[in-house]
Amino acid sequence: MYLITAVDSSTQCKIDALKGKGNTYYKNCWLYIQWDAGGGGLAPQNELKPISNYVSVDGTFTHTAFSTGLAIGDKVLVLHESEFIESLIFNPGIPDTGDLEGGTKTIVAVAEGAGIGAADYNAVLTLPAPTDAKIIIIRIAERLAVTINSMTAGHLYCRVYVDAQDAAHRLFDMDWATTGAKLTAGDFSAGTAFNLLKDGAAHTFYFFFWVDAGNAVISLVRLQEVVGTCNHAGNGYEVLTVEHEGLMYVMGDCRVEGTGNFSVILHRGLGVSAPNLGGSTFYESAESAALKYLRAAGMVMGDGNLTVRMARGTVTTDIAYICYFGVVLRREV
Repeated sequence: MYLITAVDSSTQCKIDALKGKGNTYYKNCWLYIQWDAGGGGLAPQNELKPISNYVSVDGTFTHTAFSTGLAIGDKVLVLHESEFIESLIFNPGIPDTGDLEGGTKTIVAVAEGAGIGAADYNAVLTLPAPTDAKIIIIRIAERLAVTINSMTAGHLYCRVYVDAQDAAHRLFDMDWATTGAKLTAGDFSAGTAFNLLKDGAAHTFYFFFWVDAGNAVISLVRLQEVVGTCNHAGNGYEVLTVEHEGLMYVMGDCRVEGTGNFSVILHRGLGVSAPNLGGSTFYESAESAALKYLRAAGMVMGDGNLTVRMARGTVTTDIAYICYFGVVLRREV
């Protein structure tokens, strides 16, 4: 660790202890501020900037400007350029309540129950969150399955909430007028419910059923949630982003829940809003009847963040999702 002994400008400083090394000695090196003389851990402490020139005779370093100017007495390290590699793993899978009924239930209530204690069913699910902030969840899909065995009612209503019974926490608001197996799916990419679903904590889901008159008999109630989408589009929808500048090696296991197929695009760079892609597309799966899951790995070069885009096929109740995602990141420091 060395002390800065003079500050000539926002991009030049002197370190007396490092005089006389030869003008090329610190080529391809970086200046790291380990301790700010002002105390309190304020900027530019812990910042790292490249060195562009070194004058051996007086120990002058020319560097990229820090967020806050350097000061005499700041303690620094000079780091030689090296390769930094890290591996990140994200394994969200497909959390599933299973069948919450197990038998049959006759719904006779003619209004939605008041308060979460009046829910017909409840279940706790946890959708894992990434352990590293560089992996960002962009979109979550929920899939609801209900089987209606019989009904004398004209309508069976169902609402599903996460954690609280209000509009901001509502996931589904359904109205069914026929019997049979009912499937519906929804995407969430903003708002209160989305922020809860992506935080990695356990959340309770509440299911409310009621009829307009008469009754309805149900025999299946099930909810699944994924990092993915229930939408269909040629360029897909953003599901996951990795923030990184530098080489990437990506591994993934993507799947579809349902009877149809799906597609995946790995995209790097700016301008990723559908329907037009800027940047660079490095992988694109063909949507085919045979594509139920896809396991792939490969090198992704270029600049900018990596975005995983997905779309379901033509079956509107399917959800396409990331079961497993891994990435090896390389950068020079």
